[in-house]
Amino acid sequence: MHAAAAVMAALIQRDDIGCGQFIDISVADILANYAGIQSSLMIYYGLQWQRAGHQAFGTMGPYPLGLYPCKDGMVVMIARSTRDWDQFLKAMGNPDWADNPRYRDQVAMGRDYSAEVDALISPLIARYTQQELFKLARQWGFPMAPVNTVGQALEEAQFAHRQFFRTLDMVERGPVKIPKMPFQFSGGSVPPLKPPPRLGEHNVSIRSEFTQRANMETPHRQSIKRPLEGLRVLDLGWVWAGPFAAGFLADLGAEVIKVEHTKRLDNARLRGAPTFDGELFRIPGKSIELGPFYHEVNRHKLSICLNIKTEEGAELLRNLVAKSDVVLENFTPGTLAKLGLDYTSLKTVRPDLVMISLSSAGQSGPIADLKGYAPVLSGYSGLESLLAYPGEAPVGMLNFGLNDMSAGIHALYAILAALYHRRKSQQGQYIDFSQLEVGASAIAEAMIDTQWNGDNPKRTQKTINPHPLFTPHGHFQCAGRDQWVAISVESDQQWRQLKKIMGEPVEWHDIDTLEDRRAHEVRIEHSLNAWTAEQNRDDIAERLSDEGVPATPLLSIEEQFKHPHFASRKLRQTAKHSLLGEIDLYRIP
Repeated sequence: MHAAAAVMAALIQRDDIGCGQFIDISVADILANYAGIQSSLMIYYGLQWQRAGHQAFGTMGPYPLGLYPCKDGMVVMIARSTRDWDQFLKAMGNPDWADNPRYRDQVAMGRDYSAEVDALISPLIARYTQQELFKLARQWGFPMAPVNTVGQALEEAQFAHRQFFRTLDMVERGPVKIPKMPFQFSGGSVPPLKPPPRLGEHNVSIRSEFTQRANMETPHRQSIKRPLEGLRVLDLGWVWAGPFAAGFLADLGAEVIKVEHTKRLDNARLRGAPTFDGELFRIPGKSIELGPFYHEVNRHKLSICLNIKTEEGAELLRNLVAKSDVVLENFTPGTLAKLGLDYTSLKTVRPDLVMISLSSAGQSGPIADLKGYAPVLSGYSGLESLLAYPGEAPVGMLNFGLNDMSAGIHALYAILAALYHRRKSQQGQYIDFSQLEVGASAIAEAMIDTQWNGDNPKRTQKTINPHPLFTPHGHFQCAGRDQWVAISVESDQQWRQLKKIMGEPVEWHDIDTLEDRRAHEVRIEHSLNAWTAEQNRDDIAERLSDEGVPATPLLSIEEQFKHPHFASRKLRQTAKHSLLGEIDLYRIP
């Protein structure tokens, strides 16, 4: 999706400067950007980012953030405000300990004694089924959802209502449901789904274009500018997904104005004073300006305070919209319509407006009112269920916050596509965006596999990190505390090299081919783990890689910050903050 968005930005720029662009995209940069931004919730508050089982370590801020067992599976719960926590306690019957000051400080609970509080709330949650808890969450207004299996997600009524799945007729396997894109445009229908091509199916038609293209003139190259220079974006989003997308638009040259209100601050501003070089950085009365996470997703932006619930504030917003190109918001569906600020109303002052609404589940459907952050949405979509140890319930990937970041880049692509369409047609667009569908679209392969081979609610794989084609494949512990190396053997040649480096292990003497390796993957993983446990992480990663075996060290976030590869690519760049001085922020990857 990063590649798709980059291509769309280059197409927009080509119209301006009259020539194409070479785009250098690094998957490593993308993942480093995601992990690094999320880690700002930890490392700048004196915590070291690490694994914590069914929870996010330190709950990544206010308590709770974790997966919890219930009568018939697991649910995911996250609270990012006092109200979230209070409403959960009310739904659970206000237990006797609820008013104890020790259980009122959500930051301390998450950072210092989350296991203690887990022991109190887990029995309460365990009394209910997934659907009973989901009903309570929606009734009381706190963020919780079932951790759906992929099979359960395929049957969800919300997806059916929004016609999120399309049927693809696979020649050899028959019809299968696959996800669409997680957004709907107001100005155009989705074309019929075409099956994947047969090998060389379009040779004749494509080759006939060669002579035509050879005669095309090379356009005159004009001065380079960023693709979105001259465009204005109003960012009414908050927390992560929406502001993340708007930050990318600013990276690409747009003027982005963040619209805020002092009585409803962006939650990203409320993470408290950070720690630098071991010292708490406090400026009285300025804590809302100091949060590293807020800085990461709001770089380049301007800020204006408006109370759009007042007629004066709403009128000021309309005046801004009249001089803007894009409006981005992630309010609960119906909120802006009540204020006379929905797309239908705003396009009367800017007919070619592009507006995107990044709601949790989309603007319509049985759970359109869903309240949730990224873990709730990735849990409900089936994504979190895919990360589990063999034979155990899911542990999820809560430290990563994948759904927010993925939603941000999907939203960027949708906005750029709408802007490109506007250039060609002079027509605006309304984009109905579902963050829930982002999570489901990320697991299309798992959804196809489930339809063909059945659901897998408890992972039945023999090894921890299996791959359908490569063996061995995974993360293997090295000498030292929490030191790991990633190894993935993709071919028989690489397998022979690995055996040679390890001194031709006797227990592998009869294992030569991929079929052999897959039949004995447990034996292989056991031996490989024993060998790497005695090796220095960096030394063995370098040796394996030099001799043709794909391998890399698993870096901590602190190591990533200083790694020469990312430094050479200038993944983090320095900005001057009015209160903090020089700060390093991630650029668009």
